[in-house]
Amino acid sequence: LLLRKQLFKAFDFDGHGDINFTEFAEGYSTMLRGTVPEMLEFAWRLYHIQGTMDLLALTDVYTVLRLALAGLEEVRRMQGAFAGGSTEDTRFPERAARQILEHVVGDR
Repeated sequence: LLLRKQLFKAFDFDGHGDINFTEFAEGYSTMLRGTVPEMLEFAWRLYHIQGTMDLLALTDVYTVLRLALAGLEEVRRMQGAFAGGSTEDTRFPERAARQILEHVVGDR
């Protein structure tokens, strides 16, 4: 649920609580073929959960990464053998997200 809310927030460019066609088209276009600065801004809005907009908390990154891995596992479960089966990373999203962040930023 939180990942869907964050994705919605990332598409809601004007922050009015709804997504009009222009915002949808711009967000979708950015995801598919945006410039690096556009994709970084979109990712920032996706990953930023709480606090001031100029800071991104490590807990925010962990939360979104964990939810993305859990969502990937759900898709793999629904698709069965066609998706290539589960991996260690998707079966245990909390552990995988923690390991990824520890590798990137060290043990904090």
